[in-house]
Amino acid sequence: MAETERENIRESTLERLDTAARKGKHDGRPPVITDDMLHTVPRRRANGESVEQIQPDLIIPTGRRKGQTPSVAGIYMEISSPK
Repeated sequence: MAETERENIRESTLERLDTAARKGKHDGRPPVITDDMLHTVPRRRANGESVEQIQPDLIIPTGRRKGQTPSVAGIYMEISSPK
């Protein structure tokens, strides 16, 4: 019986997520690294600046850390991950 209940909960959760995605809503945290940052960092690195020099100029626009700068590790992860 518990197994059936778990499966029902799982199915209803997947249905809600699918409905939200079709409406253009996505679950989860807002991204810390914005598309503008993803374009700025490689351009400035091509000009010889390090990520450590660029990081203080990047400001998180939304969420709990609004107004702060993203971590250097977070910047490296975003610019190195394939999109």
